[in-house]
Amino acid sequence: AKIANIVHSTLKRENSFPVVPKLPLTICLLGKPYVGKKTQAEKLLERYGVLPISLRKLIEDAVAAVPSDEAKRTELEKMKPSSPAEEEAKVVFDLGMKIKQTLESGEAVNDETSVDLVLAAINRLKRKVDEEKKAAGEEAKEGEEELQGISTSKERKIGGWCLIGFPETQAQASMFEKKLSGFDIEDQKGPSK
Repeated sequence: AKIANIVHSTLKRENSFPVVPKLPLTICLLGKPYVGKKTQAEKLLERYGVLPISLRKLIEDAVAAVPSDEAKRTELEKMKPSSPAEEEAKVVFDLGMKIKQTLESGEAVNDETSVDLVLAAINRLKRKVDEEKKAAGEEAKEGEEELQGISTSKERKIGGWCLIGFPETQAQASMFEKKLSGFDIEDQKGPSK
């Protein structure tokens, strides 16, 4: 009878989404080309608010951030950021310049530049989430009396980020892990025998 209850309870939940903790998710979707990584990332965005990060799109955006006008480019190169948003824009501009020069010379974008670009996107998302939380906290303080004991239907989605097809190589993965967490597996290995 217990087995029948378990089977029947799982059949009833067939159309519901899996239970996911209400913490931001960090996901890497890996696989061969055209296996549905982007499709799954779109579903994660729709269902859980997990924002997709595609290296290809980041590269296109970074190159597009570099103005074709030489005067504007020189002005941006000399810019001294005064806010986190300006600092992020400066990082993306500098990476865009490096990527544009690399692509114009016919070479592939190196792993370090790719990792730096992805980390800049993650940092931008973190800053935006922090700003949203700060704004939501201020709004919550203003309307706190109205919301006591009432659960709103506009609960914030889970959020987080999802890398699409990145990292592609072991070198990118270890470099990404080291820069993201500060942890280097090579430092933890003992002496070789």
